[in-house]
This record gives sequence, structure tokens and C-alpha cells, in this order.
Amino acid sequence: MARGASGVGLRLWSATHLRADARDCATTISPVNALRTIRLVHTAAWAFFAACVFAIPVFAWLYLEAGDGPAWGAGLFFAAAAFTDQLDGFLARRWHVESSFGKVADPLADRLMIGTAVVLTWATGRIPLVAALVILARDLALIVGYRRLAPRGYELDVTFLGKLATWVVYASLGFVLVTDEGTGWPLVLLWLGIALAIGAGVQYLRRARSSLHRR
Repeated sequence: MARGASGVGLRLWSATHLRADARDCATTISPVNALRTIRLVHTAAWAFFAACVFAIPVFAWLYLEAGDGPAWGAGLFFAAAAFTDQLDGFLARRWHVESSFGKVADPLADRLMIGTAVVLTWATGRIPLVAALVILARDLALIVGYRRLAPRGYELDVTFLGKLATWVVYASLGFVLVTDEGTGWPLVLLWLGIALAIGAGVQYLRRARSSLHRR
């Protein structure tokens, strides 16, 4: 019953933003073409998000199959996932085909893939527990915070600092995957990414508070 209710809520949320995107797009093209374009964009966003979710168990399998040595298969797969995710966001902005769902799904896909890599590398002793907890707690706080603020009209806009933090964390985890356990410099890069992520989290909090105070 709860699963069905959450599914209905997600569909209602998507439909609401679909209509909002269509209204924005209709200012430049005909209403019929606007609706077709937005439906296509939403379908592509859903498909990409689904592909990211299905990629997670593949990545986990590649990592666990590598054993104790450098996990080059998992590392290359992880790098490919990071690259395609960034390319998807860049093309959406370049071609002006961003959607409300995509603005949420794209960062969420990042969080799911990074979270999986963090749990796996911590469980196998490649990164310290404190680093794993900080990353997971920060991402959980962002997800929960957005779920609470979205019904009040707040829209998530990823900042440059947030993007930079994601890139650095992605890169550091990729290097952790393909180097021997105990290699120090990928962990230095990871802590740098964590510091940037915390800074971005504070930035999002301030923006959310400012946005809500103006309403």
C-alpha cells in the first residue's frame, strides 16, 4: 500500500512539473510542439535515471570480482558513469532541454553511484569510516532536506561549488578503485572533495533559507 502511494505521489509530482515545463516552453514555440518536446525530455530523463540505477549492481559486481588488488574494471566503469552523467547535464543545458525532473534525478543519480562506491570501498578497507560517514550523512541531509522543501516551492539548483565537489569526489573514488590499498594520495584528494562537499552543503542550506524567507 505504501509503495503504491509513493508511486502515485511520484507520478503526480512528475505530471505537475511536466505541465510547468510545458508552460515555460510554450512561450517560445507552439503549445502542441512544446508538450511533445517536454514529454520527450522527461522520457529521456527517466530513461537515463533508470540506466544509472541499473548500472549500480554492475559496478558492485565488477568491484567485488576484482578481489584485493586494483579494481580496474570497476574503476573504468565508475569513470564512464561519471563522464556520461556530466555529459548528460552539459548537453541538457547547452541545448536548453532541462526538465524539472532532470534537475532532481541527475544529482540523485550521482549520490546513488557515489554512495555505492563509498560503502564498498569502506567495507573493503580502502577508505576510512569517518570519510564514508561524512559523505553519506551529507548526501542524506540534502535528499531529506529537499524532500521537505520541494512541496513548499523550493527548486534545487546545483551550484558550481556543488559540481566541483562532485567531480573531486568522483575522481578521488575512481583513483581509490584503481590503486593498491593503502595508497595515500587518493585519500588526500578524497578529503579535499569532502571539504568542498560540506561547503556546498552549507551553501545549499543558506540558499534554501533565503528562498523560503522571500516567500
